[in-house]
Amino acid sequence: MRTLVHTRRVSTIGVALLFALTPAVGYAADIDTSTDEPSSAAAVRATDCSGSGSTGFPWSRCTRLDNGVLVHGKKTNDTETRATTSYEKNAGGSVTLRLGYSKNGSEHWSAYFTQKKGETKSRSWRFGPRNQECKSSIGLLQERGSDKRQTPIQKC
Repeated sequence: MRTLVHTRRVSTIGVALLFALTPAVGYAADIDTSTDEPSSAAAVRATDCSGSGSTGFPWSRCTRLDNGVLVHGKKTNDTETRATTSYEKNAGGSVTLRLGYSKNGSEHWSAYFTQKKGETKSRSWRFGPRNQECKSSIGLLQERGSDKRQTPIQKC
């Protein structure tokens, strides 16, 4: 009997710790998954971005900037939906940037990084449970010390 009670207690503590250590979905402190993550949002190239912000895909939107193209979208993978913001830099010198997205007025940002002409950098965050591609969000880009740039609102 004592072993059974001890096992239940250890199991309960283990589950409680797992829950406490698992980040909340969409939480602002979500960790970058990589510096250059392939995704449907990152696959959109400058020539695919229309003046209205359309990429040709209902789950992503874009903005043409002076030195590149900012793209934001969401896609479901396995058990969750991920928001991805990418920047394709096609002109100008090296810059220090951060990428992010806004959902319901709350901003989620990557750490700052350096990007050169010819590079495409992407950041990805947990956005929510499966099939959240059509929930509204906006892609964000900020050069250190400058104003934020954004994509049009992405919704279906």
